[in-house]
Amino acid sequence: MQHLYEVVETSFKYPIKIWNHQFNRSKVMKPHWHDEIELIYCNQGSFELSVNGEKKFVNTKQLVLINSNSIHRLRFLEDQTKIITLLLSTELFDEFKLVQCEFDLSLIKDQE
Repeated sequence: MQHLYEVVETSFKYPIKIWNHQFNRSKVMKPHWHDEIELIYCNQGSFELSVNGEKKFVNTKQLVLINSNSIHRLRFLEDQTKIITLLLSTELFDEFKLVQCEFDLSLIKDQE
């Protein structure tokens, strides 16, 4: 399967992009990756998140972080699922002189 590389345009003044989305059940965002770090807050509903092949279920009032260059996809499980997405440019971390960093916020438990 070919994964899409997403180009995100930001400015130096605001190295962040913010979206407020609403999706219906069975909507699938194709697997893709990008240089930015992605935060997704589920404001209402639920979705299945796959990151580098690992699946998690995200419910209302949960926040997930997707590392830079991680292949990820979303599948929405309920109608009117509302999410807020923030894409953070890695430029935000340049002043800390971090060559590479990876976050692990594995607080969401697998649903069986």
